[in-house]
Amino acid sequence: MYRSSKEIVEAPDVEDIAEDVIQEKGIDLSMCGVEYIKVYPNLSKTKVATCRVANHREHYFTDGADYIISVSGDIWDHLEEERRKILVWHELLHINPEYNPDKDEYNYKTRNHDIEDFIPIIEKHGADWFEDMKTIVVSFHDMDPSRREKI
Repeated sequence: MYRSSKEIVEAPDVEDIAEDVIQEKGIDLSMCGVEYIKVYPNLSKTKVATCRVANHREHYFTDGADYIISVSGDIWDHLEEERRKILVWHELLHINPEYNPDKDEYNYKTRNHDIEDFIPIIEKHGADWFEDMKTIVVSFHDMDPSRREKI
């Protein structure tokens, strides 16, 4: 039987930050459910987080999540709170439920970046925040674990 070397855990700390961001930014997610998870040691060596539409099994087993936001646990645990907020805001902006009036239901989709990112994040944090995050990810995996501090 195949076993993954990845550990998936619920992420109430990610959800808490998401709730703060949702309130601060006035994001309306009343029409969909979102589940937050951390993947250890990481999603991949190049990704810090992802947002995707939940498949039918995930929807069932999460008690109705329409979207899954996943973060790399090893990076998340070392990020400063401000970077966590930007990262979660970025992933929340991918959520794109579209109402279908003919069927009186939502079609759950993800939104692509406006440019290389989302305009509200660029306006507030500059275009380099994402490049900074990529640099953090690459250097984090090359770093001696005993030297990792808040980044």
